[in-house]
Amino acid sequence: ELVYSGQLSHQEFEDLREALGFIWTVRNWLHHLTGRKADQLYFEHQIKVSEALKFQPLNGEQPVERFLGLLHRHMEVIKQQHVMFLQREEPKRYVLPFTRPRKRVTTSGLMIEHDKLNFDSPEAIVGKPHLLVKIFEQSCRLDLPLSIEAKRLVREFSYLIEDDFRRNGSVMHSLERILMAPSRTSNVLNDMFFTGVMPALIPELSQIIDRVQYDSYHVYPVDKHSLRAVHLVKSFGESTDADKNVLLGELYRELKRPDLLVWATLFHDIGKGGQ
Repeated sequence: ELVYSGQLSHQEFEDLREALGFIWTVRNWLHHLTGRKADQLYFEHQIKVSEALKFQPLNGEQPVERFLGLLHRHMEVIKQQHVMFLQREEPKRYVLPFTRPRKRVTTSGLMIEHDKLNFDSPEAIVGKPHLLVKIFEQSCRLDLPLSIEAKRLVREFSYLIEDDFRRNGSVMHSLERILMAPSRTSNVLNDMFFTGVMPALIPELSQIIDRVQYDSYHVYPVDKHSLRAVHLVKSFGESTDADKNVLLGELYRELKRPDLLVWATLFHDIGKGGQ
């Protein structure tokens, strides 16, 4: 019914059904293995559940790491669907016809609808594939999220990102401006990962998405850890909070090329995908 009424695309429905099915299976095994109602996957149960689900080692990953990586991926699907639902239910602000919008896009082919960024049309993307990156740059500049439809279109047209696209200087400059945008907009980078744009632009990053290191030190998958590290490093130069590390802030602001540090932070774990 949600697909029929246009609330979910067919692919979103299939992704949601697969995610829920997997998580329910994990929950049932957790109940069975502990012999009681247990809805928290504590550290000591993770290997047992991965063995019950018959995960095997692959490409340097332990079975439990593959299990947790897939679990993270399905949980991200549910999280994104939840965000989309909340966004859909937000009340629409009525703007008087003679009232000038407070924010304006500066890229042809993009527009603002109800405080969300969208493409003028799918045809605009075909004619100007660079809009797949420009919309995220505008999201950073205006501090506006992409609309639900825009995220769907980005996923659908991400196949347009190929070698010539990656070598385009304008595209790479846009990517750097996104990366260096204030840390409050770090969710833009997360959206670029989830919609497939970031791994399409830098294919090596696709190998660290949802990759888990099973130990007591690494809490997040490698891709999430890298994004949080970027957010943290940029915050050194932005924060005026007296409780923050003053020395780190001073050192960051003295850098002649802070962009190199931020790029290095994004890539510092990229080699873990090749194990």
